[in-house]
Amino acid sequence: MLASVDFTTIDVWTRRGLVTYYLLGHIALLGGRGEPVFPMSADNPSEAFIGDPLWTSMAEWADACRKREGVVVAVHFPNPNAELAADIVLGKIDAVELYPQRDGGFRTLGYNDWYRYLNCGYRVTAAGGTDKMGGYTQVGGNRTYAYLGKEAFNFPNWAKAVRAGRTFATSGPLLLFQADGRMPGDEIAMRRGDAAVEVSVEATSQVPFHRLEIVHNGRVVASREEKAGTRRLAISESVKVQAPGWLAARCSSTIGPSLAARFGIAAHTSPVYLRVAGEEQFSAPALTYLLTLVEGTQGYVEKLATRPDAERFARVLKVFAEAREHLHQRLHRHGIRHA
Repeated sequence: MLASVDFTTIDVWTRRGLVTYYLLGHIALLGGRGEPVFPMSADNPSEAFIGDPLWTSMAEWADACRKREGVVVAVHFPNPNAELAADIVLGKIDAVELYPQRDGGFRTLGYNDWYRYLNCGYRVTAAGGTDKMGGYTQVGGNRTYAYLGKEAFNFPNWAKAVRAGRTFATSGPLLLFQADGRMPGDEIAMRRGDAAVEVSVEATSQVPFHRLEIVHNGRVVASREEKAGTRRLAISESVKVQAPGWLAARCSSTIGPSLAARFGIAAHTSPVYLRVAGEEQFSAPALTYLLTLVEGTQGYVEKLATRPDAERFARVLKVFAEAREHLHQRLHRHGIRHA
């Protein structure tokens, strides 16, 4: 289970912390060994010191957490959204927390942005987190399940499964998905062009839900619906896909929040990836969108943020310069020039 913590505290038992920015974003650093990653906040008038400069980046926090063998999660993804694009394209984020709408649907900025990253080939795991900021939210109302296989149930093995993408995020239903016998996080080696993949998914829930879907590159390619509601739905069929790409499963309910006071009833798996040797997953509109986020954030850092000393300021700017160069190179490889 992923649960955000108060901005000013550390849970000593798990050594987990939440580090924040005013605009650049929030990340959770889970389970790192040794000393926690400090500070808890920077450049944030509501949580940091008054007038605190932008003297570090979330990328630096993420690197420090990984050196401690921790897991880096973009909490309440993608808000705030400024630095996350740079950190994800640079491979510094392990998972993103996803939240269903109150009606259990998936038409949110969080899911749409996650699909954009996946359609550009960036592999980030689906996670659920409570983000408990008061008594109005039940702990575990939105959570992560990770498949450990025969491994012992402990944090290092759970963390390894999360990094590998063997997860589903849920506010209630249990969701088991396979594509050609592979589970979320796995790859299917394919040839270029259209193909057929055998998919199977089963969803069960104590609270009735209404719809079960298979998603390919963000588009629904197979579904089942029970308008009266049900506690179990399954799909087992062959679906046409294009490779490279990804497949995932999701389910939802039209019932409003019940025990999970802030969340609708829904679940979403991490993807199974469709890989073609020598080709990359690519979406020009999505990549251009990410580049716009990176360039806009770089503008904020250069012109509006309170500056630290020159050395620290250069380290922060380097994150965006590297992400911008990475995205430009990918666009150029596909013959696209971005002004």
